[in-house]
Amino acid sequence: MSELIETVFDRIDGEIETAPHQRLSAERGLTEPDRGSAMNNNTNADRLRRQLLAVEYLQLCAEQLEAAKRARVAGIIAAREHGLSWEVIGGSVGVSEAAVRSLIKRRVA
Repeated sequence: MSELIETVFDRIDGEIETAPHQRLSAERGLTEPDRGSAMNNNTNADRLRRQLLAVEYLQLCAEQLEAAKRARVAGIIAAREHGLSWEVIGGSVGVSEAAVRSLIKRRVA
């Protein structure tokens, strides 16, 4: 996924390096392209790059959170199969015994 994002960024960098109206004016000899605008465009590309990387990071976090939730449920089920009470399991997980039972019902159902 990072390669795709980098490819998109490379395209964006190439397209917005000089704004169309600046390029046309420069070709006609009317004005010199404004360096500040090019810097703003690069800043915008960098901001977009950071935003897309942030989205990618959040997606990774969401995947890891789901994996952790599944592992917690698997651990609870294993602990129950080994004879631990709901109270002990809840204390280990940091929730009440009712919350543990509710969690298992939602995940198993």
